[in-house]
Amino acid sequence: MSGSKLEKMYRYCSENMGLIPLIEIRSIISNYYRKSENSRRFSFIGLASIIEFKFVKKMLYESDFKWGVLLGLVGSAVFIFHLIKDGVRTLTINSFHCDMVFTLVVALCLLFSSYPFFIDSFNCNMQEVLPRKPYVFRITILLFVFIISSSFIAAIFYFLGLTRIEFY
Repeated sequence: MSGSKLEKMYRYCSENMGLIPLIEIRSIISNYYRKSENSRRFSFIGLASIIEFKFVKKMLYESDFKWGVLLGLVGSAVFIFHLIKDGVRTLTINSFHCDMVFTLVVALCLLFSSYPFFIDSFNCNMQEVLPRKPYVFRITILLFVFIISSSFIAAIFYFLGLTRIEFY
């Protein structure tokens, strides 16, 4: 039994959440995306106010690239926790040493480079359309953007003396 992620999630959640019929959900989603062309990056917020919040949340969890966003959020939270608790301290992994500012830079770059792909996946799942680009191409672009942005920002912070990166 195959179908779109929307159909699969609807079958999974419909009895527990008391959802309206799938045809009505598709109509609501279609109208929402037709009317809100400019706010697609935050479409899950608008859809959660129209459709059952728990259903939209489950659809958000089914989106691709969620791990990049979650790791970015967790890395940022770890940095803030350690900044408040210990100040800027050193992180050591084998012969690589850096301070927590570098961890924040990497976490934020991961978060901001994967978020657009994450939301595009969510929007495609909700509209039951295939992504315009293949998955391998999207992963390649994501990695390229992440590596270039984190390297560039970390280099700027390093040369300004705001972070410390050492190998020994």
